[in-house]
Amino acid sequence: EYLSVALSDAIICTGNNWTIETYKPYSKANIYRLPIGVYNYFDPSKLTKDISVARKHFLWFGGHGLMLKGLDLSIEAFQNLEDLTLHICGPMEVDFEEEFKEKLKKNNVIYHGFVDVGSDKFKNICAECAFVLFPSAGEAGAGSVLTAMGSGLIPIVTKETSIDVGTFGEIITRRIREIEEVLINVSSLSIKEIDARSRQSYNYVMRLHTFNKYEKTLSEILAKIIPQIQF
Repeated sequence: EYLSVALSDAIICTGNNWTIETYKPYSKANIYRLPIGVYNYFDPSKLTKDISVARKHFLWFGGHGLMLKGLDLSIEAFQNLEDLTLHICGPMEVDFEEEFKEKLKKNNVIYHGFVDVGSDKFKNICAECAFVLFPSAGEAGAGSVLTAMGSGLIPIVTKETSIDVGTFGEIITRRIREIEEVLINVSSLSIKEIDARSRQSYNYVMRLHTFNKYEKTLSEILAKIIPQIQF
């Protein structure tokens, strides 16, 4: 299954240096990092957000493969944190819903369904939350998280999401108890600290994950690769 990697003249991957390292055991080709381009609709400075309330609200935002993306862990973490609220945006899977149907009924777990990122509904959810939680087991740069960061949400993610969160975000493991501890800690941050981290999160996306940045970087990578390939 790694033959395409092994036979490649060069590799272009999304994600970060952690992602790049996962390719190296299977290829000696040069590996180039390409930042994901994400939509940005909502400058956090233009959102009506009460941080004193929003710091108790967390967004899980993702696609199919809910167990892989850590929705199960997120729901479990909120079962004993009744003063904190988890908002879920994404598709629901029949077997997952059956397994977690009782826990999804908790007052502090709100399932919004699939939400258009350009809609007023998503805008309002981003205004209601201060953080995006995503304990995924493997991503090549989680576009859903970057989209939420583009609206000023502060990332709480595993290293396997392949997102560099600097000092403004939090890296977590996939252990429920440890996730709970981080959620409690960040929900107690000062309004000033959360506001500063939110701006840093937004600026990170604006600097590295716009479509213009994607286009420019891809052009530069191809300009390096193509002259080296012998057809």
